Amino acid sequence: MEIGLYEATLEPGHLDFAIELAEAMLANFYGAEPGGNSVAALALLKPGGITGREDFTHAAENTLRLFARRLEHFPQAMPFKLHTVDFWLDEPRRAVIAWKNDSTEFQKLLQAAHPVYQPGRKRRMKRA
Repeated sequence: MEIGLYEATLEPGHLDFAIELAEAMLANFYGAEPGGNSVAALALLKPGGITGREDFTHAAENTLRLFARRLEHFPQAMPFKLHTVDFWLDEPRRAVIAWKNDSTEFQKLLQAAHPVYQPGRKRRMKRA
């Protein structure tokens, strides 16, 4: 998932591409069968949480709700969907840093808040 590159590097270009992919998923694949939509739901939840785009999060939530009964009775049949539900239910911590991107202070704050890749943590980067 392209959002993983953004989470690891915090490069805005990776986030922009992840948003483009999420928009394409909504336009072309919304409602696909369980295997693909498990990945798609997570790929929508992450940029939705980072950007505040409710169209992404609502689509992911609707997908998870659609399969709730199957998950309840046959969780072993959809392990990645369980992973996505876990991400959805236990919202990761969020760090917001608003500063001029090219300043030394911003870089120090960013390094302090993002010392290692933590895939369960949501981040929102505000461009100054």
